[in-house]
Amino acid sequence: MDIRYLMGRSGSGKTMQVYQQIGEALGRGEDRLILMVPEQFTLQAERDLIHKLNLPGILDVEVLSFTRLAHKIFNEVGGLTQTHINEQGKHMILRRLLEDIRDQLSVYKTVSKQSGFIDQINQLLSDFKKHDITPAQIRLITDQLSKSGHVSGLLIGKLNDTALIYEAFQKYFQDKYMDSEDSINALVERMDQSKYLLGARIWLDGFDYFPPQNLRVLEKLLLMARELTISFTIDVEQGSRDKDIFQVHALSMQKVRRIAKEYH
Repeated sequence: MDIRYLMGRSGSGKTMQVYQQIGEALGRGEDRLILMVPEQFTLQAERDLIHKLNLPGILDVEVLSFTRLAHKIFNEVGGLTQTHINEQGKHMILRRLLEDIRDQLSVYKTVSKQSGFIDQINQLLSDFKKHDITPAQIRLITDQLSKSGHVSGLLIGKLNDTALIYEAFQKYFQDKYMDSEDSINALVERMDQSKYLLGARIWLDGFDYFPPQNLRVLEKLLLMARELTISFTIDVEQGSRDKDIFQVHALSMQKVRRIAKEYH
């Protein structure tokens, strides 16, 4: 396994370097080439790859997000029993659950009727899952904050309501359904069975940071891929006056390097 880092400010040519490396690999007839980008950029990345490399198509390289990689591996190794629910389905489920538990809510009892609330709570629950935060942890923190007496009753009410919604959501999904975040956890459990990933050459480009869920996937990729290249938006010049704006990216790279060091 080999890991490489591409670093530079936005617009410094990191993505073009990735495309050039893929083009060179294609020219040598390499197989199992994978470009991973955020979900919202997969289609554009496919178009850019074809355009920049002047290719008739990209049959020999796949552009995947973490979620799309999960479904590809599920199709290869099987074993899933849960039904995948997309974002629209999650919104419908949350709307139904909120109707069922509305009388138990305090702060969010009225605002939960507004359409925008569904979007916000859905994003919040997704972030919780990506960062391995459970309803029980929220309950524990809420109890600790309440006993401290240093926070407002409004915040305590919001946390209690959030935990209640999260619990109802998890209970509804249990053993029956999975969303994109659940699929990443299932991916980690099944990656070892994949022949597709074994010896693959993989590039990751365009990610702002990697939450704990994605870091677990990267850890497995480090063990399975023949080479892993990751781009980070970081100013490589020492003493840059605006270095703070790259802090999130720098922390992500530190975490990836820490994981990679364990296997070298």
